[in-house]
Amino acid sequence: MKRIALIFCVVGLAAAPVVNAQSRAGSWETELGVIFQNSSDADFDGGTSADFDSDVSWLFGVSYHYTDQLQFGGTLSLGTTDYDADIASDVNGDEQPEGFVSVRGDLEFLTLMGNATYNFLPGQFSPFVTGALGWSFVPVLQLLTGV
Repeated sequence: MKRIALIFCVVGLAAAPVVNAQSRAGSWETELGVIFQNSSDADFDGGTSADFDSDVSWLFGVSYHYTDQLQFGGTLSLGTTDYDADIASDVNGDEQPEGFVSVRGDLEFLTLMGNATYNFLPGQFSPFVTGALGWSFVPVLQLLTGV
């Protein structure tokens, strides 16, 4: 498998001078993506647990090529996933659950992310490295109440 990946890299780098005919500087780029989220389980302090189903969400992005090699952009992803949770109730405040309340609902989320990409070669074909910083919003009231 490593040998096949190495062959693709060598062929791609050898073809790069042929493909490098057009400049990217000053151009815009958009992206539309599908994100698959695996199912997962979460256990919290105090005994509460949640099971999140696998689901698909959407990603929208736009970026600007400042130069042939430097690109700045941002993405927005929106999604929803089903969950089942057992919320521990601590009626007397001794930090030991006296019972559990089962809830089921949809967890909606929104993620905003800014990124910068450096393309190692100036043309259309180029290996690159990307760094990103983002923020996700999950309505906490929705998670706790199932509403």
